Amino acid sequence: MKKQYDFSKGKKGIFFIKDKKDIHLPIYLDNDIEEYFSKIAFSKGKDINSIINKVLKKEVELQKELSA
Repeated sequence: MKKQYDFSKGKKGIFFIKDKKDIHLPIYLDNDIEEYFSKIAFSKGKDINSIINKVLKKEVELQKELSA
């Protein structure tokens, strides 16, 4: 790292989005879980994100049914 950086041409707040509701958080899976779902995704010709989202949506539905 440099001892000093020049921020004189920097612009304040260019990466800030007020009231941003659609924030994408990184999710880190355990290696065995990632490997399991990667195999499923590959066999179906899908990406792992779509497979994980489907599984989580089914879990949400199940939880709603159980709490009703």
